[in-house]
Amino acid sequence: ADKEALFYSGFEYSFPFLHPDCKITTDGYGVEPLYKHIINIEYPTMCFLILGNQVSPMQLGDLEARFCKKFLSNEKVLPSKLEMYQDLRNDQEMRQNKLGLGPRNAHKFGCLQKAHYDDLSGTAGIAGIDPEIARYILQASEDLCVLSSESNN
Repeated sequence: ADKEALFYSGFEYSFPFLHPDCKITTDGYGVEPLYKHIINIEYPTMCFLILGNQVSPMQLGDLEARFCKKFLSNEKVLPSKLEMYQDLRNDQEMRQNKLGLGPRNAHKFGCLQKAHYDDLSGTAGIAGIDPEIARYILQASEDLCVLSSESNN
């Protein structure tokens, strides 16, 4: 099977070049159905890199590329389609119920990015982000959370 990695950078997502059979949908802000915000659940040889916002893009891109490689090379086996959909639903519910993030913020990480990076590295069994860089990312993420909560008050 062909393997594709799509790199997209923008504020609103649109994929007019994808055939409907790919089963990728977007409202302009969220892209579904993706496992861990990366792998097309319906066609798991299709990966979307760096959809996240409020992230450290170079570190995220590196980690996501290594994550995809681990599964595309069959070094690691993806969970079942049902398990990947459950993971997607769990992520959406956590974002909505615990953080108040709706569909418009489907790929917003901010203060979630360290946990996301750890989840990706743990799931794929790959090295995470360098601890020193992660420390800076964590500090920046905490600053984003403080600014976000202050602007909501």
